[in-house]
Amino acid sequence: MHWGAGCAVIAAAMSITTYIVRGQMGGPSSPVYNPYPPGILPSDISSELARVEREVDFTESEAIAQWPFSWIRTFAQEEE
Repeated sequence: MHWGAGCAVIAAAMSITTYIVRGQMGGPSSPVYNPYPPGILPSDISSELARVEREVDFTESEAIAQWPFSWIRTFAQEEE
């Protein structure tokens, strides 16, 4: 008998929570926050982000390519 009451309370709480969350989703969306004054950010931000991602990928690939040889410099410096 106690399990049934507990399950009923949990089911009721879950349905109320689902109702509250769905009610919050229906409102108008607010504009995206932008702390910068007009003219600071480039007008085509997606191409700028793609350019930065390419630079990061290049830098990462260079670091990974040089990584196997990094121990040689460290070992040579310890010998001096």
